[in-house]
Amino acid sequence: MQDINTEFDKEIRSILADAEEEVPSYLMDEVFSRLDRKRKPVLPLWLKRTTAAMAAETWLTAACDKRCPSKACWGGAGAYGK
Repeated sequence: MQDINTEFDKEIRSILADAEEEVPSYLMDEVFSRLDRKRKPVLPLWLKRTTAAMAAETWLTAACDKRCPSKACWGGAGAYGK
């Protein structure tokens, strides 16, 4: 069994050893120009929306804490009269 695999491996390697694909120069120029160009960093849409939502939540929390120092609006002691 090992001999069959070895022979098959040698046969495939000999077939692929000289395999080469000719690529037209205009295609290679296009590929290289795209690789050389700098890309803008991309943020996923969910990350942008999450960041905006967290900023709004932070702002609302700060505004409520400033208006209700006893935390009554958040269900603290002031809300239940304790």
